[in-house]
Amino acid sequence: MPNKSFLFLAVVALFNTSLSAQILNVEKSRLDSLGQEKKYQIVLESSFQIYNRSANAEEKAEFLNISNDLNAIYEPGKHAYILLGNLQLTSNNDVEILNNSYVHFRTNFNNRKKFSTEVYVQAQDDKFRGLRNRYLVGGSIRWRAIENEKFEFLLGTGPMFEHERWNNVSNEESEVLNLPKLSSYIISRWEITETIDVNTIIYYQVGYDPDANFSRQRVSSSTNLNFKITTNFHFTAKFAMSYENNPVFPITKFIYSLENGLRVSF
Repeated sequence: MPNKSFLFLAVVALFNTSLSAQILNVEKSRLDSLGQEKKYQIVLESSFQIYNRSANAEEKAEFLNISNDLNAIYEPGKHAYILLGNLQLTSNNDVEILNNSYVHFRTNFNNRKKFSTEVYVQAQDDKFRGLRNRYLVGGSIRWRAIENEKFEFLLGTGPMFEHERWNNVSNEESEVLNLPKLSSYIISRWEITETIDVNTIIYYQVGYDPDANFSRQRVSSSTNLNFKITTNFHFTAKFAMSYENNPVFPITKFIYSLENGLRVSF
């Protein structure tokens, strides 16, 4: 019991920041739900924050943050279908700090097999960082290397095609990229107790850009701690990071987030 109390306090003490990952954390929803016996899982995460803490009557200081997530997984038989959606808006004094969204659909054929295949499509934007739109389609082979009641370790890799349109946030310059890439990932999940589990996902995507004469690489990782309160309510803590070696325009190469929240599932 002392260990559980400590982990619970650690979760609720974490502070919130924001990250729009260049590689979506598709595996979090899969790991949180497909280990169950239910044929479907719908996870809703939503937050709204607004406050005014002006230093004085003449200086305006209004902060607004809205975040909504929809993660749905359906597994009627031997195949699994995953739908993810997100919308996030953060502004300060009516100036947008973050404005991003995505929708992702994936089918995993023969999901319970040691070796399986999957295909996916995705649409995404991140206006604050200059990504006007990103559309991609791909597929991969998935290997369940280790699997037991308490621990899982998986690997996956496959080709994808990505279309991006970027705008330089400093001027009116824009650029379009159409690149074939290799997308790979490593996943681990550990059920520490009946109420606490942690999963980690590491992604790597690489593609050669012939116009720039170099490769464009992305690395992204996410670690998620889930503390079960009841069957439908969980406290969650997440740490995520992403690195892009050659961004199209000068933007921050390394971004991260640390956040906690409440997850409601049905």
